[in-house]
Amino acid sequence: MVPVSPNRVHALSVLAGIDTQLIQDIYDTSFFYSSDRVSYYSNGNSARWGLDCRIPLLSGGDLLSNISNDIAGQVRLLGGQQVVGIGCAGTLLVGSILALNHDLQGGIVRSQRKKHGFKRIVEGDLRRECRTILVDDILSSGNTLVNAADELRAIGLDVCAAVPIFDFAWRTGAKRLTKAGLLCSPLCSLSYSSSRDNSYIKWETVNTKQVIWESRHE
Repeated sequence: MVPVSPNRVHALSVLAGIDTQLIQDIYDTSFFYSSDRVSYYSNGNSARWGLDCRIPLLSGGDLLSNISNDIAGQVRLLGGQQVVGIGCAGTLLVGSILALNHDLQGGIVRSQRKKHGFKRIVEGDLRRECRTILVDDILSSGNTLVNAADELRAIGLDVCAAVPIFDFAWRTGAKRLTKAGLLCSPLCSLSYSSSRDNSYIKWETVNTKQVIWESRHE
């Protein structure tokens, strides 16, 4: 049994072969309550809590390089040959993955088309003959990743899967990706914990591919 941090409100299901301590560190560094930072949903309502993965990814330590290597390993297991990121966190991940893994190609999808220069929405030396994997920090509704896949497929790329760090399992993102023809392979799935133990995380082997952290849901 491992002592639980007081702010961990989710059960974390970690993919086999992924460093569980690394996932825990990224989650704990990313997590915040609305009392500490104000964050809003797309509908304008304020969020009770949130994850800001840009904090650990920009911390200057080993978190970015270590999680990038874990993502790269999963990309290879999925037969990926190039990675594409979306947004700030996705761009950070792609840059780090490519710096550490020279066998992979990479690119980014902009949130909107650039209005000058080459006026591109897709950047990078991406190749049509290579299997493409999307990478991002969080999967929630799935809108961002599906829209990115549409942009890449429109220019002839073979987009086959997405590897987010965290998947909000109570949301519809994974189902939306599957419907769009994308295999969803998050490093960690979050769900609301039902544990009432205020002092410990309970480690339980669910199957050969997952480990569950159960913690207090405040």
